Amino acid sequence: MSYALAVDVGTSFTAAAVVRFHQGPSAVPECVPLGARGVSVPSVVYFPEEGTVLVGEAAERRGLDSPERVVREFKRRIGDDVPIILGTLALHPEDVFATMARWVADRAAEREGGPASAVFLTHPAAWGNHRLSVIRDALAAHGLADVTLLPEPEAAALHYASQVRVEEGSTIAVYDLGGGTFDTAVLKKSGSSRFEPAGASGGH
Repeated sequence: MSYALAVDVGTSFTAAAVVRFHQGPSAVPECVPLGARGVSVPSVVYFPEEGTVLVGEAAERRGLDSPERVVREFKRRIGDDVPIILGTLALHPEDVFATMARWVADRAAEREGGPASAVFLTHPAAWGNHRLSVIRDALAAHGLADVTLLPEPEAAALHYASQVRVEEGSTIAVYDLGGGTFDTAVLKKSGSSRFEPAGASGGH
């Protein structure tokens, strides 16, 4: 089945949705149930010294016994040259991010019967070329080479515009009250399916 996958690896939680192409222009995005308790899972990864890497709820449970093997809030450190040390393992934050994204893509593939035809991954608007470059490299190393990186405010604006008519030239304010951050952005609609920043993004 041909479908597009959108992934949001957040600071605290990770979520995803699919759109199936065979449903045509009326296709509605559908959340991918990633966790046993809901559609999202904690952005947590457990790296054993040897064996299977665990993600989300499974990583949280295993981390109760071995908290020193768990990585949280790795998104904040994307682009940081200082590795995350877990025992004898030295991990770059972007590789942990890509591990999470790969796990989500695999869950979607299991559910949909095959890999996505297109993958979109959101990122903070403030990320510059360096962070985007290391993320692309890490994703490619994890088998996700053809990923479209989309700023989070633009993704939110596009979703809003899919539900409410937004005239070209209109301005939209987007705020993202996340689990660990608060970001704001102002965007202007510049085409049928395009939004551009109308100023610098802000966040804490």
